[in-house]
Amino acid sequence: MMPKRYIQLTDSDKANLEEAVRTSSTFRVRRRSQALLWSFQGKDRATIAELLDVRLDTVSDWFNRWTNSVESLVDLPKSGRPSILSTAEKKSN
Repeated sequence: MMPKRYIQLTDSDKANLEEAVRTSSTFRVRRRSQALLWSFQGKDRATIAELLDVRLDTVSDWFNRWTNSVESLVDLPKSGRPSILSTAEKKSN
C-alpha cells in the first residue's frame, strides 16, 4: 500500500491554482489544478483519481510535476505531425 501523500501549498500557490481552475484555457491544466487543491484540502490520491476518473498513477504524476508554479502543469510540446486545423477551427470544436 502506498503511503498517503498530500500537497502543501502557500497562500500564493493556492490562489494561483484557484485562478487556474477558473480561467485556464486548457481543460488539462484546470483538472490538474483542481486535483492539487483537493489534495491540499485533505483528499487522498485514490479519492482524487476516482473523482476525476483517472488512474492513481496519473494523479501521482501530476503531484510529481508540481513545482509551485501553474506552468509546471502545462503539457510540454508534442512531437509529430502539425495540426491541420486553424486556431479558429480548434476553438469552435
